[in-house]
Amino acid sequence: MTTAISAVEGVEDVRVDLVPGGVSTVTVVAAASPAAVRAAITEAGYNVADT
Repeated sequence: MTTAISAVEGVEDVRVDLVPGGVSTVTVVAAASPAAVRAAITEAGYNVADT
């Protein structure tokens, strides 16, 4: 997932607190739009919860 998010233009840093079988937290420092980051996450095969 970090590779997919890092590939989004404008992303400076990605941190993932992975919880297998649970809810993981992703922190992204970026000038990229939230929609672009969400798209990268879903295209990588993960679900995005509303915050």
